[in-house]
Amino acid sequence: MKNFKASLLTVLTLSMVLLLTTSTFAQIKVGFKPRQSTKAPIPYTNVKNYKVQGDFLMLGNTSMTLVNYALEKDNSSNLMRYVDVDNDRNTVNSSSADLVLPGGDCTEIVYAGLYWSGRAHNGGSSAQTFTVKNTVTEERNDGDLRVTGNNYNNYGIKLTKSREGSSRNYYTRYQIDFKETITTIDFTPDGVFLWENRNWRVLPAWITNPDRTTKSAQLQQPLVIRSGSSTLTIKTLFSNSATNGRESSYTNNNNYIIMDFSGEIEVEKDKLLDKRKVKLKKGTNAYINVEASSSDIYYPSDKDGNMYSAYADITDYVRQNGAGSYTVADLAVIEGNGGGTGFYGGWGMVIIYKNAAMKWRDITVFDGHAYVAGGTYKYELPISGFKASQYGNVNVTLGMMAGEGDRKITGDYFEIKRGNNYDRLSHEGNTTDNFFNSSIQVGGTSRNPDLVNNTGFDIAKFDLDNSNNKYIGNNATNATFRYGSTQDTYVIYNIVFAVDAYVPEIIGENKAMAVDGMTPTNNGTINPGQKFGFELDVFNKGTEAVNNSKIEIPVPANLHFAGADVQGGFPAGGSVKWIPPTGGTNDPTKTAGGTIVWDIGKLPLDQKADKNTILAKLKYYFKVSDNCVLLSTNVCGLEVRINGKISGVGATSQEKVGSDLVRDYGSGACAGPVYDDFMSTITLGVDFLQNCNPPVEDGVMQFKAFCSVPANGFNRAEIVSTYPQGTKFYSTVPTSYSSNDGLVNGNFPVNANGSKKMYYVMTPDMKDGCYARLEISVDKVVTEPTVKNVEICYGETITLENKLSATGVTNQYQLIYFDSNKRQIDGVPNPTEVGTHKYFVAEGKDGCFGSQKEFTITITALPTVSKDLKDIVICENFDSSTITVTTNAVNYNWEYTTTGTTKWNKLDNTSFSNVVILQGKSIRVSHATKAIDGIRIRLNVDNGSCSDVSNEFEIKVEDCSAVTNPMLLNQGMTN
Repeated sequence: MKNFKASLLTVLTLSMVLLLTTSTFAQIKVGFKPRQSTKAPIPYTNVKNYKVQGDFLMLGNTSMTLVNYALEKDNSSNLMRYVDVDNDRNTVNSSSADLVLPGGDCTEIVYAGLYWSGRAHNGGSSAQTFTVKNTVTEERNDGDLRVTGNNYNNYGIKLTKSREGSSRNYYTRYQIDFKETITTIDFTPDGVFLWENRNWRVLPAWITNPDRTTKSAQLQQPLVIRSGSSTLTIKTLFSNSATNGRESSYTNNNNYIIMDFSGEIEVEKDKLLDKRKVKLKKGTNAYINVEASSSDIYYPSDKDGNMYSAYADITDYVRQNGAGSYTVADLAVIEGNGGGTGFYGGWGMVIIYKNAAMKWRDITVFDGHAYVAGGTYKYELPISGFKASQYGNVNVTLGMMAGEGDRKITGDYFEIKRGNNYDRLSHEGNTTDNFFNSSIQVGGTSRNPDLVNNTGFDIAKFDLDNSNNKYIGNNATNATFRYGSTQDTYVIYNIVFAVDAYVPEIIGENKAMAVDGMTPTNNGTINPGQKFGFELDVFNKGTEAVNNSKIEIPVPANLHFAGADVQGGFPAGGSVKWIPPTGGTNDPTKTAGGTIVWDIGKLPLDQKADKNTILAKLKYYFKVSDNCVLLSTNVCGLEVRINGKISGVGATSQEKVGSDLVRDYGSGACAGPVYDDFMSTITLGVDFLQNCNPPVEDGVMQFKAFCSVPANGFNRAEIVSTYPQGTKFYSTVPTSYSSNDGLVNGNFPVNANGSKKMYYVMTPDMKDGCYARLEISVDKVVTEPTVKNVEICYGETITLENKLSATGVTNQYQLIYFDSNKRQIDGVPNPTEVGTHKYFVAEGKDGCFGSQKEFTITITALPTVSKDLKDIVICENFDSSTITVTTNAVNYNWEYTTTGTTKWNKLDNTSFSNVVILQGKSIRVSHATKAIDGIRIRLNVDNGSCSDVSNEFEIKVEDCSAVTNPMLLNQGMTN
């Protein structure tokens, strides 16, 4: 016999105190407490109960079912198997259920929790992790498979052989079933034939007899069979060679086919399951891994029936993916016969949602682990902490999850206290005498599989019949349940309680207004330095006055408070002030952020039926920061959110008020107030960013020392003066403004090699997790110029060809010169003496320079040559005397130029028909003619490096008078 499910919970109170009023057999293994989410959106993070305009949903499914399913059959002492609906070979079990959100796009998910429970071992130890067998697919390319029958069934290959033909003409027929593609081949005495298109087609083959009893047929063209992405290639057939053998001789393993395979095969492998881990996916998305912490919730071994329960917060995932089909896979359970208790497993979700068109509900999610070993027990479960509505009917909804509730075993019940008595409860899928009956009753949404008998797994969500408020009255804050069983073992690990709530309603309509002709729009843009404002109208939509009414509007850290005015002429007013953030100044023009506090005081009850009287009005203003340092380097970006918190206490009910400001009202299906933030984004223009000083690179403010690392760090004053008063600086990422971890109090240390060192900045009122960034580096000169040695001849102008590097040009460096001893010199080297002069050059500025590179200036001496040669003056037809030029040059050339030109021409003996005769470094004129009159001559010499010329001299041919002395006829004249 099986023992019914885990004892219902525990006495759950908002103060998290569990009160049980029964025997020691009440085995509360984990006390039931309100489940608090760390991932729900503000203001629902870490709350014990959720007050929302909305409701909750439950969904889930079993992960196991009977091998031979029957409606009225329990899992105890019966074979159980996995449910696996995802067509994914990598999972061993899977089931799905649909999430349908009322109100569609108007509905927002606030919280989502995933629970799963199962029994993985029958007695003895039950490890957290264990392995089961799982068939997976692998890509394979295998050749020369010897297929005899079903020996390659995991490849999708089945071979059936039969004897065909008649006596003395028997042969083997092969039927190949390849992934549901059927091919038939006959290996007859006359050859090989393929059945194709209702005809037999010859398959050409080389037929041989490997031995006396066997023949083979190697297909000349291998037969390719395709099925999906897999391919089978038939190569060789082997058959009994006899034509009159017994039937078995044609069907035994000596008759086979050699074939190649390419595609996916099924392989059985060990699959590791973990009670704390499951896989989750929405629709056709890939699975994500979900893991419960070791304390969420209970994982017994060799005790408590080995029934475990687990929980994980999946709010982020479900908020991101929304409505649709969710699949949970690889729940840690085991197939087979689980004995008298039996194996079971399943999963469930609790979804809390809000919708502005719905009424207020107070929803609490309790979880723990209650276990009851079979017997007759009753347990009370008092819960408190909710606040039922003040007037009218109070609607109550219950939800719960349990494990090991049998379909056929009766005697288990769930009750609610009325006065001094208890009334038994039921829902559409069970009875008052069999409350836990393996049913999933959550509102008719689709599941796969959609079973009536979920063999030991229960999820229920149902409305309590609270007619005339007989169980939960107006203003009620507590209730008591009782659960029990006359037989069976079971566990309960989740209960959800929802009641119509009473919430005093103050509505604050927050509307943007025009300032300087500009009205911001939600999801619009604003500019640095821009002023904008809001008009806040306050209504009392409730049924009582509200005392101590107050509205607090946080000023974002990138905005400055720019004034506020309480408007007169309304039933309420109060006063308004700005409170600076911690660490800031009392001057809102200098300190951004802070809080606007409007103390309204008593907000009267609106006596009109429509509750549309404006009871108080406030106008308030902001100015966008124009601090480039913060706007351009804040890791939280440039988003601005405007909202506020309304607080107060109901004058009659003493119920606390707590709501956000109303940004807008929905229309149509989404009618109702929209409490979301008014959002804007600050836009930074190119000019704004370019004018940042210090400059910003990739969202990081850059402070630079030049040339050398300061011995005692970068000067603090230079950095602090750039930021608002109260700014704190950290060497590590800060968690909050109040944190002192990594706080920098003095100068800022700089990396010894001058590389960038990151620091983090928080200004007063900057949100936790937000910070700005700055980097300090040393602008060392690490580049060097390109150099070129210079060679000149004596007397030439020195032109240096050293050049800055590309970085040097960008950074506006200069070339700095040094003498041979690396001592800096003024200006540019300009030696004048013959010889090789060594210098060094570096690039840099302001006294800081990089590595020095050597270069030389070589001044080569000029060759010597006569500079005092005289003109040759000669009479026509006379000969001149010889002129010899003195020079130390080895190479030389005679040159001439004629009167009226500046071009120098090469001069040799043929230039003037041997009238001008050159002999080495000597020159003379023979039989002078008027043709050479006036030419100018010089000797151009070089010593291999430098060149020079003699002075120029002229040949003058004159008409001479008759001479009386014949001895003078051939003598030239020189002046």
